[in-house]
Amino acid sequence: FGANVDGYVALLDATYEEVHAADTSARVWAPSVVVHTNNDDYGDGSAWPASLVSSAPIVYLDRVLETGRFDVVSVHLYEPDPARMLDVQLAIVERMVARDRRATPLVVNEGNYGFDLARSPAGTCPYSAASEPVHAQDVAHFYACLLGANAAQVLWFSGSDRYTGLVPANQCRPDSIRRTGVLAFAGDPAASFEPSRPKDAYYVLGRIARVLEQHRTARARLEAVPSPCRIAPASDDCATTLM
Repeated sequence: FGANVDGYVALLDATYEEVHAADTSARVWAPSVVVHTNNDDYGDGSAWPASLVSSAPIVYLDRVLETGRFDVVSVHLYEPDPARMLDVQLAIVERMVARDRRATPLVVNEGNYGFDLARSPAGTCPYSAASEPVHAQDVAHFYACLLGANAAQVLWFSGSDRYTGLVPANQCRPDSIRRTGVLAFAGDPAASFEPSRPKDAYYVLGRIARVLEQHRTARARLEAVPSPCRIAPASDDCATTLM
């Protein structure tokens, strides 16, 4: 949206009315504001995280929280450092609490990693063939941060690397490959558009999935036992029930 925040809120309100008139069960997400290292005042390390609170995206978000009508708070989170990523999430939650939006769901509906030299030597697209371990580390950090914030779901925009050579305007240098997936091209990407080689991040994601499945199973079993056992699981009867 190219206009100011007041114009966006007006559009949001009109959209909210139309959507709910057509389907009362529909949910309107807003404002999908982009929290990025290139935003105004965002990257001032000497004043972090105070600079984040006064940065353009958080100020914009705060105005929407104050006056807009919507059902879900949505944000785009572009921050490679896990500690700073958590700072961003906390700043967003603090603004939601201040605007009495405690009960409103928060969704990170777009996210990515950094463009520093460790991840993108060419400076045009994330990662290079040599930075797969860094990519795997970033995936682990991203999941750890989202789960620490009690995220319920993580949806991948692209699970495999993408060949960008067919669209010159979006072409990644130096080899036309956008390396943000967990599967890489085993051969010439121009000849085969089916990435098939598992990357380091593939195995990291698999490990995360196994841990989450174990947690989900254990939680389901715990919730299925009688409530006294959940209060005092150390007793013999409860220990037997939990087995």
